[in-house]
Amino acid sequence: MPILWHPSWEAPPDIWEWLHDSCFKLPKTDYVLILVILVVIASLGFMEGISTGLVIAVVLFVVNSGRVHHLSNENFGTMEKNEPELAFILYKHMTQILSERLRKTNNIIQDLI
Repeated sequence: MPILWHPSWEAPPDIWEWLHDSCFKLPKTDYVLILVILVVIASLGFMEGISTGLVIAVVLFVVNSGRVHHLSNENFGTMEKNEPELAFILYKHMTQILSERLRKTNNIIQDLI
């Protein structure tokens, strides 16, 4: 069994600042996922930590995507008539959401550098 922590090991000081700052910038589930990954890396190893994080992230994605309401003809009337307009609206909202997430991710990465 690997050693969980040894007094002679020191984490880079930047990681503590980054963890503190990201607590306020990230959603709580993402922050807890990062903490779990770091604990598993420290206790079991790098690949185990990354694998654990990947599995948890996939489970969170499946759970969160299950909460999304799917589009149906009942909500939009005749789909053939509204399809181009609906596609444009969905594309516009999707690009706004993705650009906002990319901007947040970029800010977090810039804080690390």
